[in-house]
Amino acid sequence: MKIRKATKKDIRKIAKVWIQEYSKKPYYEKWSLQSSQKRVKDYFDKKYIIYVAAIEKEIIGFIIFEICPFYNGSQTYIADIAVLSNNQGNGVGKSLMKKAESESRKRGAKKISLRTSKKSRAFGFYKKLNYNEEKDFVNLDKKLR
Repeated sequence: MKIRKATKKDIRKIAKVWIQEYSKKPYYEKWSLQSSQKRVKDYFDKKYIIYVAAIEKEIIGFIIFEICPFYNGSQTYIADIAVLSNNQGNGVGKSLMKKAESESRKRGAKKISLRTSKKSRAFGFYKKLNYNEEKDFVNLDKKLR
């Protein structure tokens, strides 16, 4: 397995991983190939950092993140990460997260954060990687009509 920087040529393959993994519980998202490709392309256009995990030419996972300036130094936000189910538990997700952490350190980030569901398998995965629930902050949502 190799972790490498994604290119726009990878958009379709990333989108397919996206559709396959985000359609499962607890998310049950319904992405078409066209809509997921658009979302990935938007990440490229907005200059997010994207890495893929690949075996030969097959993309088996990806991570998308951005590094943002804050008053006390830059911080990284993991926007999305997915690994094909049949490759989970083999260190692929851990390698992608470590790559994001390493790249963030190189670029001066002092903190890395992400959002996940407590009902997802990923919640336990992040805890194993020493990610902690934020004590002073909470996510708030408002539906727009």
